Amino acid sequence: MSRVSRTTPGPRLVERADDLQGLCAEIAGEPYYALDTEFHTERTYYPKLALIQLAWDGNVALVDPLAIDPGPLAQVFSGPGIAVAHAAEQDIDVLQTACGAVPATVFDTQIVAGFLGLSTPSLGRLVDHLLGITLPKADQLSDWMQRPISDRQIAYAAGDVAYLLELRTAISEQLEESGRLTWALEECAQVLKARRRSVVPEELWWKMGDVRKLTGRSRGVAQEMAAWRDRRAAEIDRPRRSVLSDLALLAIAQRPPKSRQELQQTRGVDGRHLAQGGAAEILAAIQRGLDLAPGDIRLPPKAGRPRHHWQRWRCVRGSCARWRTTSTSIKDCWPPGPTSATCCAASRAGWTSAGAAPSPATRFAG
Repeated sequence: MSRVSRTTPGPRLVERADDLQGLCAEIAGEPYYALDTEFHTERTYYPKLALIQLAWDGNVALVDPLAIDPGPLAQVFSGPGIAVAHAAEQDIDVLQTACGAVPATVFDTQIVAGFLGLSTPSLGRLVDHLLGITLPKADQLSDWMQRPISDRQIAYAAGDVAYLLELRTAISEQLEESGRLTWALEECAQVLKARRRSVVPEELWWKMGDVRKLTGRSRGVAQEMAAWRDRRAAEIDRPRRSVLSDLALLAIAQRPPKSRQELQQTRGVDGRHLAQGGAAEILAAIQRGLDLAPGDIRLPPKAGRPRHHWQRWRCVRGSCARWRTTSTSIKDCWPPGPTSATCCAASRAGWTSAGAAPSPATRFAG
């Protein structure tokens, strides 16, 4: 397949409320529409939405949320149309904050590409691989908050959505032929459902490195410190790391300080963290963690299984060879079917196409 650059459809820049209402009316009846966002999170707790890109039926529009309220897009998201996006998890979070709604159904091209055996491909790689189109890359890290938006930024932003509908068709056809389309769509729905779950501050300590090495009351301290940091960051709209780094938080959890002086001697903690009442708040959080009963500590889910079905398929396709022979059921390594026989048959088919056939007692240890 030849690799060529293709001119994207000329985008329309939407900067007026009445134009946005007209745009929503146009998209409302579409069965599919492409969606992407540009946003910044470097200096704030809440993402700063800079641009919303939409494509449908040969059209591309760029909505400027710095010029108008993007809230009316909620009527599109709540409609029957399916949003097609790539790696949409963060976009969903941003849109929920900006519009008060997210698409009811999302076809995530990165997720479904996993069912083709492609390992978390970028949009550019996927479009190039399946459509033979080269997308612009130059402005990926530009300042999207600046105005006016440059022509180069407009071209880049339009390219992020201009070919998503064509890409959906190409992927769906291949998955339909292989009988995996239903699994892929189910996985998209699961991811969307998971992103709609509210953040639980007391569970944020799970995401820090080396937390599984913590034991006993150190876990309680990590839980309460991470929760305090998150609430403080939200209050002042600053990144969590600017309130307290993971390094400092882990050091505090491993050896909980009992005084301001001990805090000052803790790795990763400096004067700016302790100023304006910070020391007292940190010490209070530490004490809350030490006082937690074992049953009140929210422990991370047990490791050992891949998070999503498509990761299991990637494993079968040979993207990963981390198998172990400790499972009693082949169902542990394949999307569940109506019966064990269905799961086993699907697994054998997948292993055959991958050119490898682990024993029935094996499962993926992700």
